[in-house]
Amino acid sequence: MDISLEQASNMAELVGVTLVIVSIFYLTVQVRQNTRATRIQTVHELSAQYIKAQSSLAQNGELTALFLRGQFDYKALDSIEQGRFGMLVASLIRLFSELHFQHMQGELDHAEWIGFKGVVDDVFSYPGFQAVWKLRQHQYSETFQQYINDRLQATAFRKADIYPDPRA
Repeated sequence: MDISLEQASNMAELVGVTLVIVSIFYLTVQVRQNTRATRIQTVHELSAQYIKAQSSLAQNGELTALFLRGQFDYKALDSIEQGRFGMLVASLIRLFSELHFQHMQGELDHAEWIGFKGVVDDVFSYPGFQAVWKLRQHQYSETFQQYINDRLQATAFRKADIYPDPRA
């Protein structure tokens, strides 16, 4: 059985198309696995940043005291304390902004975002955090500003109660 040149060409084209389809399927699987790994890494890195921030607060009694005083009464802090408190809060807000951005980009799983959103709601429920936000919100994206301002206006926004009031 002789194969004509045209038949051989058609068979080669079929093999080529089959290989392209298999390659596309393989690439799709690889992209999905890479996306999943990237999302897991994103959650890990953002969690590590938050843990580091919390640990640095917990390990420094003076900073913890400042954080607690500032949370309840930012205006009662002297100018140096307001500066230190403002820098601390700004670093946390930057982390929250990154969390929000990663969630909006689909890189942060919704279930993980819900947990972080609870932290955002908790810290923004304090008047000191809100005072710093009012001073620095222009440093963040419009989308994040809108998100936080909407959260602050929400009637269901909870009262600050996770940290003890050092004035009591």
